[in-house]
Amino acid sequence: MAEVSKELKAKEIGKRLNELRTLERLSQRAFGERIFLSQDQISLLEKGKRVLTERSINDICREFEVNEEWLRSGKGEIYKDCLADLEIDDDVKEITNKLYELEQEDRDAILKMIELLQKKNK
Repeated sequence: MAEVSKELKAKEIGKRLNELRTLERLSQRAFGERIFLSQDQISLLEKGKRVLTERSINDICREFEVNEEWLRSGKGEIYKDCLADLEIDDDVKEITNKLYELEQEDRDAILKMIELLQKKNK
């Protein structure tokens, strides 16, 4: 019974790992390089054929700012709320979170708009 539970957990974590990698728009090779694993290891982890080690869990959470509870259990948000501890306006937090979800090209365009508004208001 414990073996079945371990296999099921490995498959569930593998699905979340694949979801994270897809969100990050990384190949298995590129994802693995960032956490010191090979493409083959990432493939096996995503398929649930290998169990994620504590070291790899820590590496993933650190490198991609992932919520460890989500990675382990699927509960909570995927990413850590980096703004939660800062004393800033809720609007600024919301804007920052939305910016983080955009592609770099779109972020660059928004930054240019902000710079134009700053010049206008000087």
